[in-house]
Amino acid sequence: MQNVSTDVSQVVAPEPTPHGTEVPVQVDALGLRPHLAHVDGLRAVAALYVVCVHVLPRAWLPGAPRSAALRMVAKLTSEGHFAVTAFLVISGFCLMLPLMRSGLRLRGGSAVFFKRRFWRIAPPLYAAFLLSVAILQLPRVRLAYGYPQVNLRQVLAHAFLVQMPVPGGMLLGNGVLWSVSVECFAYLSFPLLLWLSRRFGPILPAIVFMIAGYAAIFPFRNTLLSVLQWQYLGVFALGALAACAGYGPWEWAATVKKNVPWYSLAVACIGSVMIYCAARGWAVAERYIAILDLPISFAAAAVLVGAARPGASRIRGVLGSRPLAAIGLFSYSLYMIHYPLADTLCQYLLVPLRLGQGAAEAALLAIVIPIILLAAYGFYWAFERPFHQIARRTGR
Repeated sequence: MQNVSTDVSQVVAPEPTPHGTEVPVQVDALGLRPHLAHVDGLRAVAALYVVCVHVLPRAWLPGAPRSAALRMVAKLTSEGHFAVTAFLVISGFCLMLPLMRSGLRLRGGSAVFFKRRFWRIAPPLYAAFLLSVAILQLPRVRLAYGYPQVNLRQVLAHAFLVQMPVPGGMLLGNGVLWSVSVECFAYLSFPLLLWLSRRFGPILPAIVFMIAGYAAIFPFRNTLLSVLQWQYLGVFALGALAACAGYGPWEWAATVKKNVPWYSLAVACIGSVMIYCAARGWAVAERYIAILDLPISFAAAAVLVGAARPGASRIRGVLGSRPLAAIGLFSYSLYMIHYPLADTLCQYLLVPLRLGQGAAEAALLAIVIPIILLAAYGFYWAFERPFHQIARRTGR
């Protein structure tokens, strides 16, 4: 999913929070916004999770993995949906974080905010769409999908960032792009969330968004509007609240940040979802996916708030390590292009070799995934990073 702060950062001295404590804050290359390496690392973990979910099963088809450990992994990671939930929490967090210094006001207003979001999201998406279309025309990939055709509806849906709600708007061969339109839907609510937060404080609006998002699921069930994943409005607001709890000037923020066992809460939330999915299977869990998004979103928010505590933190250190933080910078590119690249590499590399399951797993981990990472890094510099500069200049 889309990165909010993606420029390579320069480390600066720990910065005092409104409560006098210190947290390892960075600034981006232009010195415009706070930048936290561990947030990039968390984004990288979510992106790598999606990649593994979509790539590793290619070694198991048409059956299940042979080893008991991998069978458990397969059962727990049948889909990458929960990574999208984590991405929405991170997006809300990163958008709210720099506003701690501006009284929760958008610089330039809502119009500038939406323009900047467009330049960060749309051009890389368009490039990923074109790349996916080109890959679908490769002979072996085309045969694998049954001679897929790209139609005008798909082109227009992606052009206007509404590929998810438009019937037939998704592109065969890169279905992960659905989440971009859902994230854009959440972005539309951000100015309202800020206005309510300035007026009533950040807690009440987050609760209202959470309740409203889940309440909207029922009247829109089995309708076209159900595809908007209404629970993500609350998930997005929860991420924004996590930024307020971790770095805000309110007294309650200092209290809850210090006294709540955030990492234990995150483990409990993730563990409960894993146990449920393992016990019932993904087919059953998917029926209640909106409900399961709730503990996953709380887990992601808890990690972000827990990492805001002053002093040494092993989890913050691991997430902020150079490899993960570096991958986090181009995680949006990685997310968008990994699936069609996996199609190409598997059809032209693994399938002709006719490897056994164990050898195929090793090849995916040692060859395919590293190639995808390198390609995503190049894609980031070519089609994502240049438009970040345009987004930064918008409204100045």
